[in-house]
Formats: sequence, structure tokens, C-alpha cells
Amino acid sequence: MLDYQLGEMRGKNGSVLRYEVEAITMELAISISRKIELTAIYKRLIKKLPSQRVLLYFQYIIKEEIYPFVRQGCVIQWYKRNGKTIPFHESFVKALESGVFLLLKECWNFEDIPITLSNQLLINFTNITLLKKLIKSCAKTSIGKLGSSFYRFKKNGYPILPRLQQGIIACHYTQGIDPSRRNDLNWYRESGISPEQVLIYFDKNNTDSISGKLISRQIIKKVENCGFKWVSLEKGIIEGKDENYWHPHEKPKNLFIEKGIAQNKVEKWIVDVANDLLAQVHYWRSFYDDFNVKINYTPEEGLAKNIAQAIAFDIEKINSGFLVGKQRSEIFLPHSLYCIGYHPKHVFFVWNKRLGRYFSPNYNQNDVLVITGYTNELFKENEDMSNLSIFQKLRSEGVNFIIALFDNMYGPDVHYSKKGMTEFYQSILQWVIDDSTIGLVIKSKKPAVVKNLPMIHPLLNKALKTNRCIKIENELGFFPSEASSGADMAIGCGISSALIEAVIGGCRGIHYDMTHLKNHEFYKWGYEKIIFNDIYRMISALKRYKKNPDDEPELGVWSPYLDKLDPFKDGKGGERIGSYMRWLLESLDEGKSRNEALQYANKLYSEQWGSDKVMQLTDELEPCC
Repeated sequence: MLDYQLGEMRGKNGSVLRYEVEAITMELAISISRKIELTAIYKRLIKKLPSQRVLLYFQYIIKEEIYPFVRQGCVIQWYKRNGKTIPFHESFVKALESGVFLLLKECWNFEDIPITLSNQLLINFTNITLLKKLIKSCAKTSIGKLGSSFYRFKKNGYPILPRLQQGIIACHYTQGIDPSRRNDLNWYRESGISPEQVLIYFDKNNTDSISGKLISRQIIKKVENCGFKWVSLEKGIIEGKDENYWHPHEKPKNLFIEKGIAQNKVEKWIVDVANDLLAQVHYWRSFYDDFNVKINYTPEEGLAKNIAQAIAFDIEKINSGFLVGKQRSEIFLPHSLYCIGYHPKHVFFVWNKRLGRYFSPNYNQNDVLVITGYTNELFKENEDMSNLSIFQKLRSEGVNFIIALFDNMYGPDVHYSKKGMTEFYQSILQWVIDDSTIGLVIKSKKPAVVKNLPMIHPLLNKALKTNRCIKIENELGFFPSEASSGADMAIGCGISSALIEAVIGGCRGIHYDMTHLKNHEFYKWGYEKIIFNDIYRMISALKRYKKNPDDEPELGVWSPYLDKLDPFKDGKGGERIGSYMRWLLESLDEGKSRNEALQYANKLYSEQWGSDKVMQLTDELEPCC
């Protein structure tokens, strides 16, 4: 594989190559899915799973499998555009002569870059991370494979929690329940939902497991003290004994599509994907039935599992419900197709109406977008260090201009490069060192960001020794709005969600868009006022503003656009989410159909917050008001 840095290389339109890879991947995935949709096997699957989201599932799986090969095509294309030497064996794309890649070859749209298929594929990788990524993308449904393994466990004799007459909101433990940080329950406190109607479920996809920790007994105790029920979906992830462990009931004999009906490699692949999906849907349908789950609230995004969870509600006409989720970050991708399969919630809570254009065309992904404003709390009391003490400390050092800095993740496969992030930090840190009246608060996305930038460490250490630079060590324990509440200006890398939160919280702020996404609306709102793509021009503008604010009166000013970021601006998005979910739950408990429940919740929400705060995306629903 040719060397690449998708966050440094430029696509045809001048933005980073990552955007181009994503656009072509999704267009090819849709073309391939249309061919699959015409097959007899797919039509048989639809009879078993009568949901429009089945096609969405295939599009997502196709996208995951073909991405590394589309990326390779785009990299070769970039080398050619820039006159770079390409060894002959790297001048074409190589893929396995199997499954989806046979369809990929039919739809391949790269001029002068052929794709060849072989039964023996040998690929050279520049690092082990890329190898792992390809293995993961080629495992047709890694989530499905894990789901299938649940069936091998035998019952441990622990009684299933009693099924209640009232419907249950199942909440996936993803970010945790600590109110001092991002959490899964910020919607609950003012919702009016009784605690016995909330079921917290644990699996390996949570912040504790990802960091290699078991779910502690202390967390379980907190859940129980709140009056919530809880259940583990996997063995060995809860500290102590495997109690409250659940697994689905027996799979029906006719659940799967017979592999023998596949007449070629493409059909065999379709059958494999179809059966993975059938297994996942059966798993989640069993979960919903056993616990009377009417709403599955999951903050995660970008998983095939979520599509299966939605389909498990779609196929049940009587005892059905909704997959629900919230917008976690600013969606900045320049093409609506990128979002396909990433947010497959029936009801999706979003910050503002701008999100509507990212979900249209909808591809049967969402039923309703509900505008709640920013869905996380803007401010909180921090036990480690108060906002006031941070900024008072800097002011006591003679500082008269404080910058809050928000970085981002980087790497060869993401929108931001290590080189670009290094240059960003070096420019800001050098300014802080040179000017004794500058203060800096660094709120990094994750500890690894700064740790893996060795080139900035000498400057960072020098800046820290001035006592005018504070690096927040408890990154996950501070909200961006808190880390910027006493700052004169906030700076975020890329189209930064952290920067958006800081701005909604009342701080001036600018995006440093090292991806050069010039067709983003922020460029129209205020190029070189609220968004820059040149680090030197940005620093110059900041210096002019610091010296005399009248020289740059519009720098970092978002007041004309705040309604487009958050029409509420009160930090109570979580409360609105909770109210909407309570209305859904009440309707379903009264025996209303899914459509009737949605109309009821939409009507009440529209009456309270305005009819423009509900956007329906499916033709099946009647107007909400």
C-alpha cells in the first residue's frame, strides 16, 4: 500500500482526501446495494424482516468492507494527480475474488485505476493499525459475530427480572452515569419517568470496558440506589459474580436462510450477511420481549448493531417500540450520504434544524428529528477544580488575554494529521511563551493526543513553567463550556464540537479548519472571522484583536448565528429529551400504535416548543401538527 496521510493530502476540490474517500465509498455502496436489492435472496430476507432499514444495513456493511479498497484507489489517484512515482505493483487496486468485491468491480468508477480480483491476496501494510482496520472492516458484521456467541452460554439459574405491565426504557451504558462528565442519563432527572421503568444494560461497548476495566460494584450500587433495574448482556464484564446475566431464548429452526440456495460467491456473501442480521434481530427482539422494552435509548453511533436494534422494533407490529438516540457532536461532513447508517434511530434528538439537510435524502434511516438544543449539560460543578480558580490563577500571573484550546484526534486515516496538529500546537505555544500577558487553558480531547506529539513537548513544558499555561489533566471530567467560561477566546481544531459548545456557553470562538472544508456554511457565515484555514493568518488576527479589539470586532463573534447552533441556548436539551420519551412511553402503555405514539409526542412537543422543532423524515407518518 502506498504511504498516505488522508488529513494532509488534498482531494480534487482542495479539501483533505478523507472527504473524497468517504464520498466515493458511499456512492459505490449505494450502487452495490441496488444490485443486491434485486436478488431473490434479498427478497426472501425482506419477507422474514419486513423493514425498510434492511437495505440500510446492507449499505452500511458494504461501506465498511469496501472502504480500504476505495481508499487505495483514491491514494493512487492522488499520486497520479501530483506526479508522484508509483511502483507498478501499487498502480492498481487488489481485492479478494469473493463476495461484495465482485460487485465492487462491476461498479468501480476510477478512471485509469483498475481493480483486480484474486483468490490469493497479499497486501503490504505500513503499520499494524491499518492491518487491524482492514481485518475489522472485512469481518462482515463483527457485532453480529459477537451477538451469535451469546447463544452458546447456558443459563446460570439467575431469574430474569420480572416483566412489568408498564413499558421499559432500556438505556445502554455507554458513557457512564457520572453527572460530572458526559453521561447516559442526562435526560432522566426532569423527565417524570419512574425509576422502575428504566433498565440499564451493560455490554463490552462502554467507557469502562474500552479502558480494560470491569464494571465496578460501586457503579452497580449507584444504579440500584437510583431505583433503576440493570442487566448484563455479556459474561465477565461486571466485577464479582456474573449475576443478572441475560441471554435470548432459543432460535427458531426456520430463522436462517439456507446457505445451499446460494449459486455463486456473491449470493453466498448475501446469505452470510442476511443470516448475521437475522441472528442480531432475533437477539434484540428477544431482549425487548423479555423486559417489555418499548424504547431502547443508546447514545452510541456508527454501529451495524444499532440498525439491527431498530429493525427488531420494525418487524413487531403489536408489541413494538423505538430506537432513540441523540446528536453527540457537530456533524460537519460535506455530503449527506456520509450519515447513512451512522445514526439509524427512529427518533433522533438534534441540536438544531441545520441537521435536517444531512439526513435528506433519508434512505429510511430516521422517522423523526426532534430539535432539543445542545443535548449535553453546558455547565456543572467540578469537584477537582472550579472554573473560577483556573482563570483567577492565570489572571494573578499578569495575564490579560486567555485562550481556551480544544484539539482533536489525528492519524493517517482521519481528517486531521499529526503534522497539522503539531503545527497548530507549536504556533499557539510559541505565542504564549513570547507574550507574558497571554494565558492558555488546554482541554484536550483525550490524553493520547498530546502524549503522542513529541515534537511539541519541549515547548509545552516551557509554557507550563511560565504558570500561564494550564493543561487540564482530567480531560473527560471537564465540559468544553466549563474550560472556556473565563476565556477571552476559544480555538477548536477542525469543525470542532467542543468549540461549538464553548460558543453556546457564551465564549467567543474560532475554528481552525485544517481540513479546508470550504463548502461548509461556516465559511459563508464568517470566513476569517469565525473560521480559518491558515494558521498564520489566524494567529495574526488574534494578535490584532488582543492589541486592539476594535481592529477585529467580529473575530469569534457568533451572535448572529447562535439560533442556528442552538435555538434554546439554555443547556436543557436533556430535559426536553426526557419529556419526549415520557410522552412516547405513555402512548405505548396506553396501547397506541407506533405511528399514534409518535404523533402524540410530536404534537405535545410542538405545542410546547414550536412546530418547527419537529422534522418528520418518513412518508408513512401523518403531519405532526
